[in-house]
Amino acid sequence: MENILEIKNISKKFGDSKVLDKVCLKIHKGEIHALCGENGAGKSTLMNIVSGVIKRDEGEVILDGEAVKFNSTRESVFKGIAFVHQELALCQHLTVAENMWMWSIPNKMGIINHKELYRKTEKILENFQADFKAADKVEDLSVAQQQVAEIAKALSLDAKLIILDEPTSSITDSEAENLFRVVRSLKQKGIGIVYISHRMNEVFSLCDRVTILRDGQVVLTAKTAEISQEKVISSMVGREISEFYPPKASDKEDGEELLRAEHFTGDGFNDISFQVKKGKILGFSGLVGAGRSEVMKALCGISGYKSGDLYFKGKKIHNKSYRDAIAHKICYLTEDRKKNGIFLSMSVKKNVSAAVLNKLTKRGVINDNLENKNADEQIERMKVKTSSRYQLIGSLSGGNQQKAMIGKWMAVNPEIIIMDEPTRGIDVGAKSEIHFMLRELCNQGIGVILISSEMPEIIGLSDEVVVMHEGKCMGMVTGEDITEDNLILLASGHKLA
Repeated sequence: MENILEIKNISKKFGDSKVLDKVCLKIHKGEIHALCGENGAGKSTLMNIVSGVIKRDEGEVILDGEAVKFNSTRESVFKGIAFVHQELALCQHLTVAENMWMWSIPNKMGIINHKELYRKTEKILENFQADFKAADKVEDLSVAQQQVAEIAKALSLDAKLIILDEPTSSITDSEAENLFRVVRSLKQKGIGIVYISHRMNEVFSLCDRVTILRDGQVVLTAKTAEISQEKVISSMVGREISEFYPPKASDKEDGEELLRAEHFTGDGFNDISFQVKKGKILGFSGLVGAGRSEVMKALCGISGYKSGDLYFKGKKIHNKSYRDAIAHKICYLTEDRKKNGIFLSMSVKKNVSAAVLNKLTKRGVINDNLENKNADEQIERMKVKTSSRYQLIGSLSGGNQQKAMIGKWMAVNPEIIIMDEPTRGIDVGAKSEIHFMLRELCNQGIGVILISSEMPEIIGLSDEVVVMHEGKCMGMVTGEDITEDNLILLASGHKLA
């Protein structure tokens, strides 16, 4: 097949650290090519070189038969490269049309021709069967709609190559299916697509070939039809992962009750009841927007609730604030760690100490020795890979940021820990580590509540699963009944037969 992109012996250093080492890669026209690897493997650096964000030290980039060397993203855009980042780069206060044609808005003597602007935009949106209009403001669109708008923007610039970075990390399964349809239609037009993802089911259902980076080097390129998921994962992490999920609790074991909610009702949820038992992981499943996070935030006093009762070890409690929840040893780990879970510009030490400053201070002054001791304990306990306790947490991989955030709350010595999307945006190796970590916490007697939009994660980790639909509890499944069919049926608003 004819190549749209050829990368030859690309190398890149940041200081003394070599992040890319003679990387070679070919992307065919009309191909969806997965680029996989653990966080820090060099995927983003490679694509940033291709798109002109950063400069390479060595090597060559050939686009559609022509050797190119971009000094800016603007140059790469006009050569036909579109990079749709995980953090979308649209101007929220502008319309879809204004975003799409930002590089070349039709105008006459400096006055925008809105009629022509909207006509050209609607014509492109027709290709995507988009459920929004050219005149809609981006801030009013869902994340999935914004992603479609970003891809449509690429088409307005006659993109030859589209790079998609974790495009389904923040959208629902149904929205993802629509995105896949769009991506496949681009493939049919002969556009080359680089698809960066940690989700193996997407890689194998959508992509034609996969290239795996590890420590800045290509370790494998293969057709997805000719390779197994296990081989991809082991190539990414450099070792065999015989078990991605730890063994579950015995069905015969019925641990003591740690937490019980009865008829919980609030904004976004109604009449929710459940139990958290020692030694078992309770999963919460359902489509995005089903109300799972809302229940947990109300339980922890982060947001209020209208009615219902909450019992901790048989004693009725009412968390009027998150401070109350922490006092009751109940901790909630947010799904958006970068926005609400960690302080990106602060050190690992400061982050893991943030929840227990009252224990580390005397007369308003932090005891440095106590803080160092706490930081070292949590770094070791959570197996956080960091150069030192003083390293900025924002410079760590997503998996290590997540482990540090867990360490922050483990310093509280919690008895209930609520994990909201615990492995979102992290690589498969780190996912497996966190899976085993959660089971270990559970085995230590800590009550674990798991909220996840990833079906394999809910099935693989949970001993019991509460399934929600539009704010209501559709049922609970346990043991062998925790199957994809049952979870989908309940999440869609139907009862089990």
